[in-house]
Amino acid sequence: MDYQANLNLLLEAERAAVSKFIYVSAFNAKKYPQVRLLAAKEKFAKRLLSSSLLQGCVLRPNGFFSDMAELYRMAASGKVYMFGNGEVRANPIHGKDLARFCIDAIARSESELDVGGPEVLSMNQMTQLAFEAQNKPSKSIKLPDFIRRIALSIVKRLPEKWGGPAEFFLTVMGQDSIAPAFGQYTLGNYYRDELSAKTKPQRV
Repeated sequence: MDYQANLNLLLEAERAAVSKFIYVSAFNAKKYPQVRLLAAKEKFAKRLLSSSLLQGCVLRPNGFFSDMAELYRMAASGKVYMFGNGEVRANPIHGKDLARFCIDAIARSESELDVGGPEVLSMNQMTQLAFEAQNKPSKSIKLPDFIRRIALSIVKRLPEKWGGPAEFFLTVMGQDSIAPAFGQYTLGNYYRDELSAKTKPQRV
């Protein structure tokens, strides 16, 4: 889907004389050509940017708040599991901010744009926000990073439809991932205002 489905859309856009095509890839995708999911995204990005029939633009966001929802769910259960010392940092972005960035990109001339959220947070800080949003005491279990590396070596051997997403997350979790800051939505507010609202018991 990351390549062929988007290629089908691009071919239709070229036939329809569309003037600009914006594609959302992933931050640092070029840095990890061995990751199958990212390789597929960059394969399409290259095809898009080589088009002579329309203007291509590739956006590379640094993860989404929705990816951080798993921390919230683990915190709800009372414990959060993470690899290493929890000091790996990132600045994920809210989908609403990314949508606004996409709209802004329509009028921009750059062919490639990196983007992240307004806050740079460590995994420890993200975890703390997840517990605070639920008024729970913070408790995290830190697993040795070699377990992440072993797991990564295993999922790489699985068919992509099963192991692809895990391969991606286990790879990018190994080091800092900080993109140019944009937007106004914070992770703490996302946990407190959006996820907490969704998990509150509904009155009958």
